[in-house]
Amino acid sequence: MPALRRLILGAWAVFLVASGCVHTKTLEVRDATLVAKLERRECYGRCPVYSASLWSNGVVTFQGAQCVKLKGNHEKRVSAETIQFVERALKMVKYCALESEYVRVDSTDGVTVLVSSAACGFLKTVRHYHGDNTAPLALGKLEDQLDLLLGTLQWVGPEKERDCGDRFEHDA
Repeated sequence: MPALRRLILGAWAVFLVASGCVHTKTLEVRDATLVAKLERRECYGRCPVYSASLWSNGVVTFQGAQCVKLKGNHEKRVSAETIQFVERALKMVKYCALESEYVRVDSTDGVTVLVSSAACGFLKTVRHYHGDNTAPLALGKLEDQLDLLLGTLQWVGPEKERDCGDRFEHDA
């Protein structure tokens, strides 16, 4: 009976790893605090949909949803200097003084981006619709800086390498 139990448990473990429920390599974020999170949501087009979080221990977690090169969960570690650059970028745009939403629709078909951080002493999220002309230009620059500093391009990929599925394929 113990051999059968080991076989069943082994098969279950293989299933969990293969299905993505368990990561074979996971960096520890349990005791870390969130430095910054960037979340790009859907638009009417080929916008990459993903989120990337930077934790105080230098771990970057990425979740790719659609129109990205690598879908699913991915992780890497960045230097303490990168964490400091992110913290400075948040201070430079006066993140804590930003409104919580810039969602007015002055133009359509834009992407919505959320930036979250605990830099203010509490978790704050700023929602930015890229059709709201009242949003500070510095907010969009911060979003782009976070992409660079967190290294999301390795997972998002250049446009020609992104997997958008057949959602955007049309017969000629």
